[in-house]
Amino acid sequence: MRKYRLLPAVFALAIVMLTGCKDPVGVPGDVHTSNWYTTDCPAFFISPTGHLDRNEGPPDYFYWNYGTITVRYTDDGYGKDNPRANGVCFFKIPPFNCSGAVPKCTLFYYQNSHTDAGEGEPFLFNAWNANVEWPPSQYADRAVAWWAISNSTCTLAVDAIHESDGWQAVPLDTPACAAIGDSGAWYYQYDPDGWASFKTGWAYHGSVDGARTDIAGYDDVLGRKPHIKVVYDGP
Repeated sequence: MRKYRLLPAVFALAIVMLTGCKDPVGVPGDVHTSNWYTTDCPAFFISPTGHLDRNEGPPDYFYWNYGTITVRYTDDGYGKDNPRANGVCFFKIPPFNCSGAVPKCTLFYYQNSHTDAGEGEPFLFNAWNANVEWPPSQYADRAVAWWAISNSTCTLAVDAIHESDGWQAVPLDTPACAAIGDSGAWYYQYDPDGWASFKTGWAYHGSVDGARTDIAGYDDVLGRKPHIKVVYDGP
């Protein structure tokens, strides 16, 4: 079985740079010759996509749903979340050599469907980490994972529920790209047969009743699984 490295939960200023990849590509004064390469970070087959739902109590109830990545909020009429759904997707980061530069990373996902009430509502694409069994068959693990996603301050990108369904492209923030580059470079140098497992959550913190979007997950049979495209400056 191959080894994989879990990326740190704190993706912003506390990133530990493993092997360079610090200088943005294309800045003024950048005169070295560039050789551009592309790699892909697919949805991680070992860890299914899906969504974690919370029905607000007391007591709270948490549910794990395999497959579709759902971002959702429903008001039960008494100001409580019933449910509020956080999407989940793990990505596999392969070894690659970014040659001392921050790569450009873009999240691609397919919006299957949405509600009119949700159109234009923003949601966060977050990194998160929690020591839980996955998929979370135990109630306690589902609760810990849901809160880890909801409370994450490691925002990788901000998107919105789109008026038109279909493929969406969302550029990731520079700190997220730097962390992906560092992880790929570390494996390129030290463990070329390994990979990194990158946990992401999709969280809506708004309060528009009925806001919902469904995103094609790992169970999609039409090849519309999420992936992160990485374009980097090689040696």
